[in-house]
Amino acid sequence: MQHLQPICLPKLKQLCLFFDPNDCIAIMHFIKTPPDCALQCIASRQFRASLEESFQQAQDVAEKSCTGLVRRLSRYSRKYFQHRVPTTLMLHSEDCELGITTCPRDDFGGFHLQIAQDLLDFTENTKAAFLSEFTLPEFHHVTDLLLQIFDFECLPAVSELLPFLSLLPSLQVLTVCICDIRFFDILKKELDPPRRMLSSLKTIKIQPNNMSDTGLTKVDEILATSEFADALNKDGYPVEVVCSQ
Repeated sequence: MQHLQPICLPKLKQLCLFFDPNDCIAIMHFIKTPPDCALQCIASRQFRASLEESFQQAQDVAEKSCTGLVRRLSRYSRKYFQHRVPTTLMLHSEDCELGITTCPRDDFGGFHLQIAQDLLDFTENTKAAFLSEFTLPEFHHVTDLLLQIFDFECLPAVSELLPFLSLLPSLQVLTVCICDIRFFDILKKELDPPRRMLSSLKTIKIQPNNMSDTGLTKVDEILATSEFADALNKDGYPVEVVCSQ
């Protein structure tokens, strides 16, 4: 796409991209949009390792392209969020898909980002970069957060998740699709006095995920969520825990 000439679209209301990550980066470089232009980006990269290309080489190329796109989208999103302040947010992470979505606050799709790879899992570096780049002060007014993390083993590591949560001082409702007792242990620790984060949190909604590869049986999920809810209730937390299907 080196032949493209920069183009300014000052009245554009929505930009939709459905390309390979590298093509998305190139297009965003050449198209100049107003800061309140809604964005929908679904970038998908298919894993194609040639006979001359090792698996590690293919993974390195994928990591470089996806990380580059995440950084570019993070810069774009900051300008957008300064004009369209988000109050509802969804963070999604699994082996081969990452996403972040805000509740639309305009006549278009708001901000929706999804990056996927076919047959190739994201590296821990890519996931860490994704979460780090979207740990934004513009989320200061978010009141509702949905966490869909189906790969806690190679999470956006806890060290990156806590800074993300710490930038949500207005959060009142946290919905989690995570049934790993370690996550609940971490969350309870952060809710312990003096409530270093999530000081406005009123409700935690737990939705047991039905992913077959979590390694947890339905009984394990119920026990994990019940133990967490009981622990909070016994300690007198001003937080309502709701378990739903």
